[in-house]
This record gives sequence, structure tokens and C-alpha cells, in this order.
Amino acid sequence: MVREAVKLLEGCGTSAVSGSPYDTAWVLRSRLLDEGDEHGLLRELLRTQKPDGSWGAGAFHIHDRVVNTLSVVIALAERGLAREAKEKGNAFLQQNLERLGEGEVETIGFELIFPALLETARGLGLELPYDCQAVHEAEELGRRKRALIPPGIFARQSTLTHSLEAFSGYPGQGVFPNGSLGGSPAATASFLMRQGTREDSLRYLRQFEPRGWNVPSIYPFEIFEYAWVLYNFLHAGLLEKVDARPALEVLWRHVQRFRGASISDAFPVIDADDTAVAYIVLKEAGYPVPASVLEQFEEKQWFRCFELERNPSLSANIHVLEAVRRTPDYPRRQEVLDKLLGFLRGRQREDGSWLDKWHISPYYCTGHALLAIGGLDEVMSRRALDYLVRTQNADGGWGRAGSSEEETAYALQALASRNRSGTFNVQLETGRNYMRAGARPPPELWVDKGMYCPFTVVESACFVWRAGSVR
Repeated sequence: MVREAVKLLEGCGTSAVSGSPYDTAWVLRSRLLDEGDEHGLLRELLRTQKPDGSWGAGAFHIHDRVVNTLSVVIALAERGLAREAKEKGNAFLQQNLERLGEGEVETIGFELIFPALLETARGLGLELPYDCQAVHEAEELGRRKRALIPPGIFARQSTLTHSLEAFSGYPGQGVFPNGSLGGSPAATASFLMRQGTREDSLRYLRQFEPRGWNVPSIYPFEIFEYAWVLYNFLHAGLLEKVDARPALEVLWRHVQRFRGASISDAFPVIDADDTAVAYIVLKEAGYPVPASVLEQFEEKQWFRCFELERNPSLSANIHVLEAVRRTPDYPRRQEVLDKLLGFLRGRQREDGSWLDKWHISPYYCTGHALLAIGGLDEVMSRRALDYLVRTQNADGGWGRAGSSEEETAYALQALASRNRSGTFNVQLETGRNYMRAGARPPPELWVDKGMYCPFTVVESACFVWRAGSVR
């Protein structure tokens, strides 16, 4: 198991991630690459179309399927390519736009991106149900969100830059150090379509050619990758068993430079989630991380993840809770703990689970909540533990749509952390048997503009359970 952990650490920093039809389509729309590259983009889009005509993650999620499919249909219509694939995609949209109300978790920036795509589709004359209630509600939500955006926001680097393609008349400022706009291939392609050639931004897009033009939705994210891998190692009792110092030093330099953490050295906008997870692993490894890196995100009732967010992030607050719980001298510690516990108590669902906007599985948020709460609230913990026990599948795994290794790993992490008296021995053993049965392709459960899978992060949660034991 230690050997596998070392190998995972050696692979950290590469931002290993699944592709995004949404972003691949935007790069095709840009007309900035040579003919051979454009053929590669088109081949990738045709390869990834689903039998029902849609594009998106393997597990069905309506917002993901609609945004990805609409983006690809627009690209094919604009370029006059692959008529049959375009018509199949358009038929999927005609039949499914009304289902947007069924989704529990919107994809990132949906309230901005979807109305902008609809406007483009109307201009292209695509026949879609523009008058259905779900479309009207999404467009109204978009108008309300745009009204909250302060003037001049794009004159500086902001998370809104990640969704630049949703805005017309962009002033051409806020390019990130790696040439990208918000670490987003779609936003970068859109920027170049309006502003013309910029060599560092073109280099950012061309780096995806060796991937077969399977363009990701966010790239790079090496700091997120290091932080979450080390966090999973910490909870598996591996942090002290491997030479994690080089990875910890990467995190420490980043936190010192930005006074917090973001997803990447090339993404200079910090957030509470990455900051809290980096804080946890660095503090546990003995680094003198100041509480001020977390205090800057504190609001009256919770901790914000990003500025201008429409809804607070549960997982970010869960990770802040764990960070504060692990820090005996945190300023106003009991007051902050009470605030965070009250926030989680109010957001726990009737079945005992939690669900967040960064991950579509309740097992991620619920598992991490149990790790964070520890012994601070037994009533809340018991409801969550009962949920995990009750929803284990017959094959021993856990999952929102059938068992997956990733979701099973989060459930096992949580149950193992509360198994001092052997209460969950049966669930842990059957869960381990599911994991030992053999590696399966990981689903895309993480939320950006579409669903994605950060492969190294997911594997760092899973591999210890295939080995059969932790700690």
C-alpha cells in the first residue's frame, strides 16, 4: 500500500482529468487551429456522442447533458459539420430541456452559460423549446445573477473569468499567468474569438493536442490535486508513512504566496475549500499555517467559498469545520465551531445526508462531514451514519446510481473513522470486498461547467480499500 501511495504522489501535479465535450466544442468554434487539429476536435466529439444523441458524463445528470449537448450542437451548426450528429443532439435537447427542473445540483455557472448558449442557438435558427418553463426559469435566474455583478469585475482576475464565454463585450483584461482565462479552455477560446491571436493563450489551447483533443473543463489544478491526495492519505494513516515533504512544500509555497489556496499556481483566485484542505494537511505535518488564511472567508452564518457565489458550499464549510476542530488555539474557536455546526445542522437532508454543489454524490459530502464533525455533534453524526448503513448496496458498494469505487471509498472512510467499538465491521468488510473485486472506470461526479473526474484525486481515496485495510 505504501508503494502505491508513493507512486500516486509521484504522479501528482499533472492535473489528470477527464475531457469535456462542452469545452472541446468551444475550441472547435474558435477556428484558431489548423485543419488537422480541427479534424481531431471533430473526431473526439463524434467519438463521445451518446446513443441518445447527447454529450456529457457517463452517469446521467440533466444540467451536464444539456450544457454539453447544446455547446456541441452550436459548434456543429456554426461550422456546418456532421449534420446527422447535430440533428441527433438537437432532438435530445427538444425532448429533454423541460427536465432541467429535475436536477438537484446545477453545473457551475449554469445560470450564466445556459442563457448565453440559448441566445446563440436562437441566432442560428436551431429549433428548440425556447418557451418551456424550465428555459424561462433559467433565463430569469441568469438575469438576476447578472444584476448582482459589480461594474469593473472583469478588470481584475476573478472566478467569473472562468465563465467568460457567457459574456459579450469582454474588455480583454484578467488573463491568467498561463495564458488562460480562468483556467478554462472554453473561456480562453471565446476570448481569442473576440480579441484575436494571443500567443500564450493559443499555447494554452494547443497543449491539449497530445490528449487527442479531449479538452478538459478546467486545467491545470495541481494544487487541488496535491491537497486532496494528501488529505486522503491523512485519513488513511499514510501521511507519516510516505515521504510527503516535496508535495507538502509545493502546498506551503503556494499558501505563503497567495495567503490562502486556489486550485493552481496559475489560478490566482483563492477559495475557502482549497484553503481549508491545504490548511488541514499542512498543520498536521507541522507547518505554521496562520488562522488568518481561513478567517478571511468568514461570513455571518457560514464561510464563503468564492466572492459573488449564489449559494454557499457545504463541502467548503465542512472542510473549514475540520480545520478549526483540529486547531485548539483557533481564534474564537467555540463560536466558529458552533456557527459551522449550526450551518450543517440546517442543511442536513431528511434522510441524514448532505449534498454539495461541487460534487453530485451525497456520499462525498456526507463522508467528509462525518470526518469533520468527529465527536462534536452525535445526533447529527448518528443520522448520517444511519444513512450510510441504510443505503449500502447489495454488492457491498455505495453510489447514487449504482455502486462506484469513489463513492464507496467515501462511505468507508467515514465508517472506519467511527468504528472504534466494531459497530460497522460488517459494512466495512462487505465494502472492502466490493473494492477488492477489481478496479472499475471512475464516473465523472465532480462539478464544473460539466461533470468531470480528477483521476489522481479519486484514486487516492480508493486504492487503500483495494489493499484491504487502513491504519
